Amino acid sequence: MLFRMKTTCLLPKKIIAGDHITWHQPAPIDSEGNSSLGMELVLSMASGTHLLKGKKQQGGFLFTLSGDISDQLLPGSCCWQLYFYEDGNRTTLDSGTVEVLANLAAHPSGYDNRSWLEKAVEALQAAIAGRASSAQLEWELDGSKVKYMSHFEQLELLEKLEAKLAAARRRENRKNGKRYGLGRTIKVRF
Repeated sequence: MLFRMKTTCLLPKKIIAGDHITWHQPAPIDSEGNSSLGMELVLSMASGTHLLKGKKQQGGFLFTLSGDISDQLLPGSCCWQLYFYEDGNRTTLDSGTVEVLANLAAHPSGYDNRSWLEKAVEALQAAIAGRASSAQLEWELDGSKVKYMSHFEQLELLEKLEAKLAAARRRENRKNGKRYGLGRTIKVRF
């Protein structure tokens, strides 16, 4: 199948769970008068897979991600694939990921978007300082609950988790183009 252009999916890069989103996706070939053409978008993550069928519209297809469907998406990364159908033959046009953000209105008591690692480090720091909440003491880390760990075990595990957290932050900074704090300063004297 020959396409007149490379088709890039126009699904936003970030969506908020519960939002209603509509976009027009141009067809890769002239779709006027051809009833055997179709386009579908598949969203997939741990909470399940959702199929969106594009409605034929002038020069392409209209996609609608209803609030009911987007509300079922969990915060995090969601994979998607865009398919084009002609005479029953499927061609994958594009694929990628979309970041799903939490619907803060659905969490009246607050939403903690920190990673598991950040929460574990905080729980251990609080336990070591003697100010941990009962929920933090119930955390199970490295096979045992924080409240049953000796002070030495807590310090040892905290050191490991802080190193993992620092490495994760460096990876995230590199991914976002931030390269400070790597210790690679070149000094020149004339």
